[in-house]
Amino acid sequence: MSYPYIQFGNTPLWSVIKKGMKDFVENKDIQESTQREYIVG
Repeated sequence: MSYPYIQFGNTPLWSVIKKGMKDFVENKDIQESTQREYIVG
């Protein structure tokens, strides 16, 4: 998948933030209405 922040997609910080977003969604703390790559970016 291509997104504007792809150069950061494999960095350790990106992974931590992406996991945090996943946890928020699973806990129903937030609801995503756009692709996660754009939210994290």
